[in-house]
This record gives sequence, structure tokens and C-alpha cells, in this order.
Amino acid sequence: MTPVSIEDINFEWRAEGDIVDAFVKGQHELTNQEKQYRNRTELFITELAPRNLSLKVSHISPNDRKVYECWFFIDEDRNGYLDKWLLKVAGHYSEPLIKGPAKTDLRNRDADFICAATGGYPEPKVHWFINQKKVPPQSNRINTTITNISSEKYDVKSVLTINMTDDTSVYCTVENELLKEERKSTDIQYLVKTKNELHSGDRRHWWIAVIVAVALLVIIVIVAAVFRSRNNSASSGMLNLNVSSQVSTFKLFTNI
Repeated sequence: MTPVSIEDINFEWRAEGDIVDAFVKGQHELTNQEKQYRNRTELFITELAPRNLSLKVSHISPNDRKVYECWFFIDEDRNGYLDKWLLKVAGHYSEPLIKGPAKTDLRNRDADFICAATGGYPEPKVHWFINQKKVPPQSNRINTTITNISSEKYDVKSVLTINMTDDTSVYCTVENELLKEERKSTDIQYLVKTKNELHSGDRRHWWIAVIVAVALLVIIVIVAAVFRSRNNSASSGMLNLNVSSQVSTFKLFTNI
């Protein structure tokens, strides 16, 4: 077989019938290139001799998720379809944020937990875990909403409703199957008190208040007693002084 020179190699990369990039008669040919691929493609021209017909596409977006086909043309007897590739596009989601109810008195009440993540692609899956056990995805306690914020990104929000009958630990994960990535939220915990515990806590608070009130009363009584004692001492001093003056005056009058 006669060796093939670069000048004899002609090939095209196509996607859904559009020309992505091409090499014709020894030249990089971009005349018929589809507009959406302008300045985003690259051929390995220096490696064409060893038959490297690879294509590089930059600045990937979900719009590039297509089947790419390579067609080659050497001469009239040797030309046609060579190979095809499916380009898969994916983007990372943010770390999931989880939020629970503000109330702490939750025993035998329904409580909503919210898990949210943003900016990923494609649509994710949200998984919930209660006390380290996975909640079945089809559970009617889960309500998940996925919002397409642009052609390239999704936001997800999932709400899990739990009837709080015992101490509970909750977290969620957001899974991106294409990236084989599952991101985990923080683990939040709720200690559920019984009525007896609540009443016991109330009683403890009541006794603390009583003790504080008694202590304040004792302090007030002591302070009042101290002031009263000081006032009595001051009055006695004045009385003695007056008596002494009267006696002195009386003695002086007698001597005359």
C-alpha cells in the first residue's frame, strides 16, 4: 500500500450533521464550520501523519452534549465513516445546605427539614438519611423540586417531613450520577423531650427562681439591719453629747 501523505488526508468531524471541524488537502478548513464551534475546536495537525485525527472542543456547555462523528476521505476508493463518540456534560453542585425547624418542643409533631444545592448539571438525585438510615426515595414524606435556572445549571430543593417521636439525626446528600459524585450536608440533631422532662425542667426553673428570690430577700434584710444599726449608733452619740452639754452648763451655773 502506498504511504499516505498529509496532503492526501481529508477528514471532518460532524455533530448532528453540522461541521464541527475539518482538514482538507493538507489545510485546516473552517469555511463550513458551524458558528457555535468557532474558536472552540482544535485538531492535532502535527500528529496527522501517525493518523491522529482527534478533535478537542473547549468551553464545554450542556448544548455540546451530542454524538460526534469522524468522517475521512483519502481517495475515491478509501473514504467514509470512521468512528463516533457521545460527549457527556456535567457540572458540580454546591455543598448541600440543610435546615431544620426552629422549635425544640417537637415530640409527636411533624417537622420539616430542607435540603438545597445549586448550580449543577444534569438533574441530581437527593437522598435523605434519618439516624444514619436511608429514607426510600419514593417515600411520600419527601417532596423534591428541581429548577432549571439556565440551559447549563439546575438548582434543587428537597423537603423531608418527619414525625418527631424520638431523638433524631438528619442529613442529606446530592448525587450527580454523571460525575459519580455524591455531596453530603452537615448532620443536624434534635433532642426530643418528653412531657415529664419538660415539666421537670419547668419545676427546676421555678425552684431556681424561688431560691434567687429568697437570696435577694435575705440580702435586703441584712442590708436594712445594718443601716438600722448604724442609725441607732449615730443617735446615741448625739444624745450623749447633748446630755454632757447640759450637765456642763448646769455645773457652771451652780459654781456662780
